[in-house]
Amino acid sequence: MKLFILVTHLHGTGHFVRMAEIARRFVERGHTVTLVTGGFPLPHIALDRRIELTQLPPVGSFGLDFSKLDTGIGVADGTYLEARARLVSRLFEEHQPDCLITELFPFGRRTLAREFSAVLETARTSPWRPLVLCSVRDVLEPPRTVRKAEFARRMVADFYDGILVHGDRDFISLDESWPGVEDLPVSLHYTGYVADHGSNLVRGDDPVATSGHRDTILVSAGGGPLGTRLFDTALDLCVSGYRADRTWRFLVGGGDRETQIERLRVRARDCANVVIEAVRADYTALLANAHLVIQRAGYNSFLDFVRFLRPTVLCPYDDGGEREQTLRAEAAAKMFLTPMLPSEQLTVDALGLACEDALAIPAKEITRLTLKGGDRTVQIIEDMLSARRSI
Repeated sequence: MKLFILVTHLHGTGHFVRMAEIARRFVERGHTVTLVTGGFPLPHIALDRRIELTQLPPVGSFGLDFSKLDTGIGVADGTYLEARARLVSRLFEEHQPDCLITELFPFGRRTLAREFSAVLETARTSPWRPLVLCSVRDVLEPPRTVRKAEFARRMVADFYDGILVHGDRDFISLDESWPGVEDLPVSLHYTGYVADHGSNLVRGDDPVATSGHRDTILVSAGGGPLGTRLFDTALDLCVSGYRADRTWRFLVGGGDRETQIERLRVRARDCANVVIEAVRADYTALLANAHLVIQRAGYNSFLDFVRFLRPTVLCPYDDGGEREQTLRAEAAAKMFLTPMLPSEQLTVDALGLACEDALAIPAKEITRLTLKGGDRTVQIIEDMLSARRSI
């Protein structure tokens, strides 16, 4: 089987990491994968060498403003975006894949509709007519207008054969974030969570090897420049003397990490128990051995919590009315009792109380989530193609 995946991460890394893991699972089964990425390069992510990676002229977001896109040297204009669209269609025609996967679109990335629409139209009119699937995480950003919901419905009806949902219906169903999705004219295929992504990231050896960090309070906001308030509140809690016998380790990601690190180091200059640094190669080892974790509730952050079961406070990113992380954190708080703090409640005192609540929760095992989403995705697509060929 030849697979063609189109993904663009605009801030953070989660979208790309998930698709890179899915691609790895396909090549392990002997399939050929072309992974086309339209976001900025992510050199810290180590791809399986059998995956063919193609980098489009990159774009990112200006914070949460998705109405225009950043090229790194300015705003992407029509000529820039048209060049991307032509390149995507040409690559698709050259590879003639058996299956096309568009990540998130048409439920998001509407500012890139030109290139997605171009490749979808090419697929629909191609002589070999590939299987066309949309890949989405467990929770979508709910549509804020009827027009956005109708756009997604129309695109799915016109171009798609199915939707891959990389989550667990028993934990949170997709229609909780996108009402009406269950009524779309294609099937939803719940794959389970794509949690087995460790081999894609340069993150060190066996987690137990970092046992010297078991006294650490780990604060992480993931990639992207969206962690300032969480970092500042956690640092204020540390400076107040909370858990002064512990090492506080702040791991900073994103393109502005050097600026963010310097700013935080200035604020923490009198605190001997604070370490502020860029996201490390042995991140999962640190996480697995942490005394306490304070983090966002993005897809991969949530799965880190599920995999390592450390006492955790989830602080979902909800600026600008964003709902995705809040919905996931609320479901986690309900099922696993882990405390969550929305931005409006994120104060030093509230964070301190939430930390105590997290540390007081008895050790538990999470066995109710389906976590082999990478392998399940491969099986679903293999079965769909097999069924199509037998007709």
